Amino acid sequence: MTVALSRSASRPLELSILAGALALMALPSALAFAEADPGRTRILTFSLLSAAQLLIGSYWLSRSGVSLLSPATRINWRVVLHLIVFSSLWAVVIADSPYASYLLFVLVLKSYWLLPPLPGFIAATLLTAGTIGGELMHHSWSPFTVLGPLIAFAIISVFSALLRSLLAANNAKSRALAELTAAREQLAETERRAGVLAERSRIAAELHDTVAQSLSSIQLFLQMAANKPESSAKHIELARAAAAHSLAETRSFITELKAPADLRGNSLPTALRQVVDRAAQHSIARAAESPAAGSPTAKPVTTAFSLRCELGGSTLPLAHETTLLRICQASIENVVQHAGAAHCEVRLSASDNEVRLEIDDDGVGFDYDQQLVSAVQSDSGWGLKLLADRVQILGGNLAVVTEPGAGCLTSVTLPLKNNQTGETP
Repeated sequence: MTVALSRSASRPLELSILAGALALMALPSALAFAEADPGRTRILTFSLLSAAQLLIGSYWLSRSGVSLLSPATRINWRVVLHLIVFSSLWAVVIADSPYASYLLFVLVLKSYWLLPPLPGFIAATLLTAGTIGGELMHHSWSPFTVLGPLIAFAIISVFSALLRSLLAANNAKSRALAELTAAREQLAETERRAGVLAERSRIAAELHDTVAQSLSSIQLFLQMAANKPESSAKHIELARAAAAHSLAETRSFITELKAPADLRGNSLPTALRQVVDRAAQHSIARAAESPAAGSPTAKPVTTAFSLRCELGGSTLPLAHETTLLRICQASIENVVQHAGAAHCEVRLSASDNEVRLEIDDDGVGFDYDQQLVSAVQSDSGWGLKLLADRVQILGGNLAVVTEPGAGCLTSVTLPLKNNQTGETP
């Protein structure tokens, strides 16, 4: 695993190490001239050569792609060559001056940093042993001759191990933070997409329940006016009323008003009454245009609508009222256009825990499973899908009981919290 210091954090450390190395390399020459050592010229020469090699070698490694910002994880031949040349030059200084052994701190640190852990340990051990051997061969023996390099080796070894460990922990923390940030961004993107899909579904539901149905009614009335000029005024008036209602709904939708036009300033029972009355007018107009009208053997196609509300003086949340109204609009429109029912009853009731809406007709019915499959497989079956989506959003249940020739009962139940109902003041 690669760990690294940031450039801003590593640059002062790198400069400090170089400055310390140069200071330690200047020490033997300074003391040699201070003590008038006969070999002071040789010490100064090789100290300068070592310093030049240290600076040029570090620059060469950096330009060659060797990262000085992170401890090495693999052996690089340039690093090995740099350490060998630098150590060889400094070995000459150690032979002439006992003070050159202080540079072992820098040599061991460079070995641990520029080489992987095991090769770095081997190199540091060899450098320490070479420093001790050079001191014993060329200078007088003392306990510090052995203990000094060993202490330097131990201190730098512990320091290097701790530094690698801290960098590894920091790298793991940074990686975990990056993964967490990425996970949060992905979650936010997922929620955003879910919100977009939900909004698209809501818009589709609004358009289906308002504009699409109103346009269908307008088209029907205008077709009747064209087919029967003698009653065209009546049909045009019905088309105009449908257009006005559709315009009000569209404006409400565009301005993001939560309440449909029928609910603005009205209670839910009043809004349902308006929906039922419009459906009755549409049914009469449709029956007048039906080819079966006037035939004594044909099944009646004019639907008698009735409404029964038993809210017990309770008020409902606006979201519930809007959903129930839209479901009633869609269901009754289906009755007018497809059911051929003689009677259709709309029932609304509420208790402490739930509100229920039922639309019950005695029409021709339909195959619910087949209709549901068709709705899933095509874009033309919006009705059932949107009804189910509306109810699911509020945590309710939608049941459709029907079969061909047996009418249809659409039942919607929405849950209520204790604070969602109350007596009307």
